[in-house]
Amino acid sequence: FGSSLHCAPVPHAKAAKPSHPLCAMVPLPSRLCRVRTTIGSAFAAFVTLHFVPAWVVTLGSAHSPVVRMNMTDLEILENLHESYNLQRIGSLLEGEDLYRAVAPQIAPLDVAALPEVLTELVGLGGCAGAPGRWAELGVDEQAKILRRIATRANEDFVKQLSISRVTRPGADVHLKELFKSMAIEFLSQGRLTGPDTWESQALGMWARELCANMQQEEMRRFVVLHARDYLPVTRSPGHMAGNAEMIALACAFGRPMYAYGKGSLSKDAVEVEINNRGFASVRPYFQTHTAAAAARDVPPVRVFQLDGDGPFYMLGCAGPGQ
Repeated sequence: FGSSLHCAPVPHAKAAKPSHPLCAMVPLPSRLCRVRTTIGSAFAAFVTLHFVPAWVVTLGSAHSPVVRMNMTDLEILENLHESYNLQRIGSLLEGEDLYRAVAPQIAPLDVAALPEVLTELVGLGGCAGAPGRWAELGVDEQAKILRRIATRANEDFVKQLSISRVTRPGADVHLKELFKSMAIEFLSQGRLTGPDTWESQALGMWARELCANMQQEEMRRFVVLHARDYLPVTRSPGHMAGNAEMIALACAFGRPMYAYGKGSLSKDAVEVEINNRGFASVRPYFQTHTAAAAARDVPPVRVFQLDGDGPFYMLGCAGPGQ
């Protein structure tokens, strides 16, 4: 296909990658995430001038600057609780894969929206009985079905890519996320050269830079060419699902998906939005935008990822007094 990026059939020596300046960020004290003030703009200016280099401040809106900062997982979770009344479901010792974190948030009505051919392929039977069948299953079985659905959705996406450029809304993001996931997998197999470390920030930076330096058409051809080597890997229970699978699930169920945490494959720092009252709220490191989700008035599926590339947790509303 004339691509400048090739997967080698044999391992290559990994080249060292220089550190990027975005890795060294000034930490945002957790107490600042809780400060409220009537002088919102003054607070935003204070944070910008005293805690953040000017080049990491972007504009979320006319009155809501977005600050990119280093935060610990516990600081992020604390902010999610105070900003959105969300809490992690499960202890830090009970981390799960993406599908187990998503499964309890998928309702029978979501399953009813699946095409009949898909419900039969993944083991839910026909459309008529699929919602009831879903409700009877335990989380482990539901997670297995979600993995099959996501894999099938990504396979269908690659088939579309093989025919022509996909123009549906969000297709460019889906392509980029699938490409980055493939690059990380092939790096682990020794078929691509990259950083000489498996530290999540370095890997995320490498994948983002690789993606940024490729033309979309070149990326499309790479994904189509190597999909047969990659997609079967995603069917394995040991494969850690990520952004590409979130998009696949969002397209299948028509539910938006918000992922919080450090998200090293998506961002180089946590994005915090400061509103006009001076209250700082953590933004998702990744969120889906699909036509199916836009057409439905349903809440997003929310998950939290530990340590940038670790296990996922379901996020749910905190009860009274919590």
